[in-house]
Amino acid sequence: MNIKSTCMMATFCLGFTAFIAQPQQPQINLPFKTLAQQSRGEHAQKKDYVIRAQADWDKLQKQAFAGQLNSTNMRDDSTLRKIDFSKQMIIAVFQGQKPSGGYSIAITKLSRDDKRLEVFVEEKSPGSGCFTTQVITQPYHLIVTEKSDRKVVFTRRQINVNC
Repeated sequence: MNIKSTCMMATFCLGFTAFIAQPQQPQINLPFKTLAQQSRGEHAQKKDYVIRAQADWDKLQKQAFAGQLNSTNMRDDSTLRKIDFSKQMIIAVFQGQKPSGGYSIAITKLSRDDKRLEVFVEEKSPGSGCFTTQVITQPYHLIVTEKSDRKVVFTRRQINVNC
């Protein structure tokens, strides 16, 4: 064996050892509280939001809930007004406009590691044999959790419900 192949092998071995020696950061599940979850909103696009400031929250409320903000239910819901954006943030997922009832969307889990926050989302659709209301829906789920500056990644799972 010559010196060049020994150096290449040593470099490989050192690199491999360094790769093995780095511990994997475990994921930690985070608590969250549902602010609102309904099938009738006013947000027709499929979209996800991470809201870390009051101005962004005000803008989303006007876009997605303009008619509901004038209703007694939304105006009187103090939970929606008591967000402390210095400590908390809102995560919102919208399923988009659907042709009937039977659709739903839910944030089922939040977990973080040292680099990112992962939001697990379940989207349900009615199967072909399901009886559904014949009304256009816009399912959504809004949650509040502790504020984080980590990159937020959404992981979706599609479920077709058989009736």
